[in-house]
Amino acid sequence: MTAPEVPGRQGPGAPPPAASRPAPTRRRGRARTDARLVPGAAAAWAAAWGAPLIPLRGTVAVSVCAAACAAVLACRPTVRRRATLAVVLVCVAAGGLVAGLRTAADHDGPVAVAARQRAEATVELTVRTDPERRVTRVRGSELGSPPTLFDARIDRIDRVDPRGRPLGAPGGPDASGTSRMAGVRVRTPVTVLATGPDAGAWLGVLPSTPIRVHGRLVPGRSGQALLLIRAAPDRIGAPAAHQRFAGLLRARLRAACAELPPAARGLLPGLVVGDTSRLPADLEADFRTTELTHLTAVSGTNITILLGFVLFVLRRVGVHGRTLPIAGAAAVACFVVVARPEPSVLRAAAMGLVTVVALYTGRPRRGLPALAVAVLGLVLLDPTLARSYGFALSALATGALLLLAPHWTNRLRARGWPTWAAALVAVPLAAQAVCGPLVVTFAGRVSLMAVPCNLLAEFAVAPATILGFVTLLLAPICLPLAHLTAWLGSWPIAWIAAVARTGADLPGAAVTWPTGLFGGAALAAITIAAVPTLRLLRRTSRPGRSGRSGWSGQGRAITTALLATLAVVLLSRPPMLVRPLTGWPPPGWHLVMCDVGQGDAIVLNAGAGAGVLIDAGPDPDAVDGCLRDLGIRRLPLILLSHFHADHVEGLPGALRGRGVGLIQGTPILDPSGEVTRVRRWATRAGASLGIPAGAIEQRTLGSLTWQTFTPSNLEALSAASGPIVSRGGGGGGRGGVEARRMGRSPGHLPD
Repeated sequence: MTAPEVPGRQGPGAPPPAASRPAPTRRRGRARTDARLVPGAAAAWAAAWGAPLIPLRGTVAVSVCAAACAAVLACRPTVRRRATLAVVLVCVAAGGLVAGLRTAADHDGPVAVAARQRAEATVELTVRTDPERRVTRVRGSELGSPPTLFDARIDRIDRVDPRGRPLGAPGGPDASGTSRMAGVRVRTPVTVLATGPDAGAWLGVLPSTPIRVHGRLVPGRSGQALLLIRAAPDRIGAPAAHQRFAGLLRARLRAACAELPPAARGLLPGLVVGDTSRLPADLEADFRTTELTHLTAVSGTNITILLGFVLFVLRRVGVHGRTLPIAGAAAVACFVVVARPEPSVLRAAAMGLVTVVALYTGRPRRGLPALAVAVLGLVLLDPTLARSYGFALSALATGALLLLAPHWTNRLRARGWPTWAAALVAVPLAAQAVCGPLVVTFAGRVSLMAVPCNLLAEFAVAPATILGFVTLLLAPICLPLAHLTAWLGSWPIAWIAAVARTGADLPGAAVTWPTGLFGGAALAAITIAAVPTLRLLRRTSRPGRSGRSGWSGQGRAITTALLATLAVVLLSRPPMLVRPLTGWPPPGWHLVMCDVGQGDAIVLNAGAGAGVLIDAGPDPDAVDGCLRDLGIRRLPLILLSHFHADHVEGLPGALRGRGVGLIQGTPILDPSGEVTRVRRWATRAGASLGIPAGAIEQRTLGSLTWQTFTPSNLEALSAASGPIVSRGGGGGGRGGVEARRMGRSPGHLPD
């Protein structure tokens, strides 16, 4: 085949000139990656992150110097490196100045002064986020009322008195010389924490609702003021019309999912609009363990599905031209209102709008420049996002999907992988490699099941999200049809929930890791070192170096076997291998008191991965981690000394992934609410809750023998067994357990 004619070519066999030669495939792929805006976006992000750490004068000085240096570089002849440096300096100046001014306004105004004085105040505020309940607190015998937390903006602050006394005339100091403020108009963001019996009254308040409330201002962790209130909301106005419409859509979506199983009832709204208000607590914990929480955080997937659906429908009805991008932008804006402007939503929406603008102007759509523009614009508009973990995880994950995932997909395809399988493996692996070091800085754990669980759950995410969007659109129009689509969506949801629960139940699903900067840097170093290590293992398996033609297959088989063995060891964490590294559990251990905070959780060794658990503490994760470290896979017996919340609320963690024989309680069925919860947990685990009749019970399990007694027969047990060694009064009107190990003296285990 002859080459096409090119002007200026000397003959039919001559090669084309250099300018007309196609570049190699790898260079063409790299040329398509336009990273010119990335340094500027990263510089603005870093400047906005560091601005709150220095005084405003220092921030202004640095910004002025950066702007001056950028102006000097701009006056010189155009050089690509100088132009890039000038852009970086301009972004540093802009990001630092905006963040510095925002920090000064938030930390030096009347609200900040009142917070430093821990003063009481009556304020008028505007709700900015949906109020939501936080983790339930345990208060001794029963569950404490969980607090309600939300973000707001204080518009007016009145009657500030650091001493909490009534004020006289507004303005000026009082008789004691204490300064006060009255009727000050401000626009200061604040975090509101509502506690007490009226905390639940805030759950139905929509964003943009104006509220008047009395509370106490205190300093928050990040320097932003914290408003503590114990009163119900006093509405002084109505929310905005678009927020009422968004609230109606969210409420109708929850109504459409009301008859579904608990997992689908809470997870389907989370997939669509990020509403996790009804997500079961145990499933939420399993999602954190398996790193599936990104499914309930609205991201670019939701925006992509929404834009694709809107553009497809509009094209089918005959809409073309520049009307399509405008309609797409309107759909993105409406979705942000419904899904709430969380950091991941804002990042995804900004990228979607950049894509819409590219579609409107006819320019090519490129992911990396869109991400850079989105990060730069959002950081300049709201510099507080620079310190948001959600925003950082969203941006890093998107960058990994744009840069690492395509490269790794091509490498896998070059080794004979199908395209769909290569992409399916490369996407979660790239996201986990980039986001893992940041996650451990605040989570303190490494999920070994993150990539496998994301692989298995990915098949069901798209159909569940699409059916959820259809349910959201049908719910305000026809609720019966919305019930049908929600029921169809519950099937893929059930698969996602099963993947999360199964992955979290594995003994080594999550490995404890140091938190903070050290832990993140250590994991990042290990992740970076893993790539050349795998390449070295692959190269040593090639023929030619060893002189044997069969070494390639043998080397790959050995490498695969070693990696598989390592994965099994990390997941199962057998004590015989973990003990030499950590010294825990000690050899021949008999009794362990788990560190669960308030309350008790005691484990007796029954041999062969079995144990007897006495109480479960207040925290499911704490007692579950203790049992995992001890290698306890079976609990033939769980003894509950009494039904107070600080002794039984951790029971779901003890039941997680373990075989349970009998749960034995005490005849004192108080408080009744906790007794009901224990019965429900026992039923779900397939165990029974036994209540002793009052006589002394003696049982044996392997080499372990125990006796159960009640206050009515405490004196008889004391006379039969001798003095009882107690820690803090073993009687107290509660039951107890006396445990004996064969060949050892008896000892009392108090409640």
